[in-house]
Amino acid sequence: MGFYENWLVPRLLDAAMRNHALDRYRRSLIGEASGLVLEVGVGSGMNLRLCDGAVDQVCAIDPLADRRGRLFD
Repeated sequence: MGFYENWLVPRLLDAAMRNHALDRYRRSLIGEASGLVLEVGVGSGMNLRLCDGAVDQVCAIDPLADRRGRLFD
């Protein structure tokens, strides 16, 4: 992957997810989750803090993560 995929896209997505105007929607959707949750495109993990006691376990993957399993350096 090049500069765009490795550096720019992950940071832009993270910045977009930090938009607090979206928190209400994210909390509402994630609040419906329970049991084993699959988080596809976990990025920097911003949604994980919103999981409550109904979530027993989270399996999180990100297709942009590099071979070392990290999205950001």
